[in-house]
Order: sequence, then structure tokens, then C-alpha cells
Amino acid sequence: MTNAASAIRNLFLHPQLTYSIAEAASVLGMDWRDMLAWLESGELEGEETDAGLVLPWAELVSFGMDFWSQEVVVEALGAEV
Repeated sequence: MTNAASAIRNLFLHPQLTYSIAEAASVLGMDWRDMLAWLESGELEGEETDAGLVLPWAELVSFGMDFWSQEVVVEALGAEV
């Protein structure tokens, strides 16, 4: 299984309501500093909480879909999903 397929399966099959910047970076297989750059550029929109800046699941999925085609997502999730 490729890194992208593993990331897709994790994001869709084990969703969380929100993700810290480090968690989001790990789920998407990128460096946390890259995630911060995407946030600073406005490509990602986080939410301020008492625990700090978090990314909602839907925002992370939307961002991931900019990198993954629908076909790649369907293939990664497999026929059972």
C-alpha cells in the first residue's frame, strides 16, 4: 500500500472531529511546517480553540482532495467501503 493510500484510509476510516497541526501533517504525510505554510497562505482554514489551532475533518478532507483524485481515493478505500 502506498503512503497516499495509507493516508487516505486513515483519514476516511478513522476520522476525528478536529486535528492538531502535527496530526494533520502526519495524516497527509507532510511536514508540519508545510501545513503551517498552507495555513498562512489561506489554503487551509483552522479554528482557534482553547487547545490551540485545529483543523476540522472536513477541511482536511477538502485539502487532501486537492492532492488526490477521486479515483485514487476510491482505489485506496477499496470495494468494501
